[in-house]
Amino acid sequence: MGQIIFHADGALFGFGNLNVNENDGSIYLQLASHGGKYRNEISIHTTGRINYRLVGEKILQETLFVNCLIDIKKTNPIASYRITSLNMLDKVNQKPGDVIIDIPIQDLHKSIFMELQLICASEPNCENEIFRHIHLNTYGIRCVVMSMDKASKDVVRSIVSQPVLIPLNFGLRKQQVDRVNAYLKYKKLRYQLGVSGGLIGPSKNGILEAIYAVPMRDKPRLDIKFADDKYFVVPLTIEPADFVLGCARVKFKVREKRSRRFQKKQLEIVSITLDAEL
Repeated sequence: MGQIIFHADGALFGFGNLNVNENDGSIYLQLASHGGKYRNEISIHTTGRINYRLVGEKILQETLFVNCLIDIKKTNPIASYRITSLNMLDKVNQKPGDVIIDIPIQDLHKSIFMELQLICASEPNCENEIFRHIHLNTYGIRCVVMSMDKASKDVVRSIVSQPVLIPLNFGLRKQQVDRVNAYLKYKKLRYQLGVSGGLIGPSKNGILEAIYAVPMRDKPRLDIKFADDKYFVVPLTIEPADFVLGCARVKFKVREKRSRRFQKKQLEIVSITLDAEL
C-alpha cells in the first residue's frame, strides 16, 4: 500500500503509512507524530508480537502480544490515537497506492479520537469505522473514530498539542507461536498449499521454495525427480538473516545438465522428497 490520507474541508492531510511484508505477512504502520512526520511506529508481526516505538517527550518502546495473525477470531484494540487538530498534520499530495479517507468535519481545529484495531476478515463494519485493510481475506487492521467520552483515561490525560499514540493494555502474556510456525502458516495460506506444504515458484530469478509440512530440526536433503531427467536441483546458500527459517523451507534453482544453464520456466515434476536423517 502507501500513505493513509485524511480528506477534510477540501484538503489532504498525511496520517501515516501502511505496508504489509508479502514474504511473511507482517503489518507495518508509521503514524504522524509531533510536526506531522511519520515517526510513531507499530510493527504487527505474523507471530502475534506487536512492537511499538512512540515518539513524544521521550521515545517509548513497548511490546504486546496477541494470537498469531492468521488465527485471530475477534477484535483486538491495539492503540488509541488522538489528534488535537487536523491542521497539526502535514498537507500532502496523493500518490498511486495511497488511501484517501473522508473525515466528516468542517472545523479543522476539532479534536479527533481514534482506535486502531486488529481484526479478522469476517468482522462486520462497526459504527464510525473509517478505514480497514484486510490481507489475504483473513486478517487486517481498521481505524474507528471514538468520541471524547468513550476515549480511554490514558488518552484523556494526554491532551497536548501534538498527535498522541498510546498502546492499549490488552493481549497475552507471551508470544503463542514462534517465527518458524507462523511462517509456515502464512506460506500455506498465501499459496494455498494445504497442511502438507508444497512448492512455490519459480520467481522471475528462477528461485523455487519448498515449504515443509512442519518445522524440521535439521535441514533435509531435497530430492526432486523431473519428467525430463536432464534437469537437476541446486540448493541455495542460506543467508544469515534467514538462517532460522532453514527448518521451514529450502530454496533452490534448477539447472540443465548439458548447458549448465539455470532454468526460469515451470518444469514438470514427478516427485519431491525431503530426506532428513534421524
